[in-house]
Amino acid sequence: MALNKIISKGDVLPIPEYVNHNSITTAENLTIPAGAGMLVLTVNAAAYINVTGTAVVPSSDVTNGSGSFLIAPNTPYRFLLTLSDGTTPTISIIAATGTVLATQAYYKN
Repeated sequence: MALNKIISKGDVLPIPEYVNHNSITTAENLTIPAGAGMLVLTVNAAAYINVTGTAVVPSSDVTNGSGSFLIAPNTPYRFLLTLSDGTTPTISIIAATGTVLATQAYYKN
């Protein structure tokens, strides 16, 4: 499973067919809708995501590749979804209470 190819900020996207909003209070899992080919994640405050386990705000060194990574506020992060093992990946996200996440999904043609 890979969620690691980022599309340029300047790319033009159509209106999304699927949008969710989550008010984050603790670590939560976001399931990517079946058939989605790309996700756009945007938060209104700093958040961390992880696709290998539960997201945590870093407080010590992680040197085995399983750490959570930062999603900066008010910056859309665009991910192409490559599902090499045939499963639908789950993204774990954590942020300060009151952070709102907008998830937009775009489907494969």
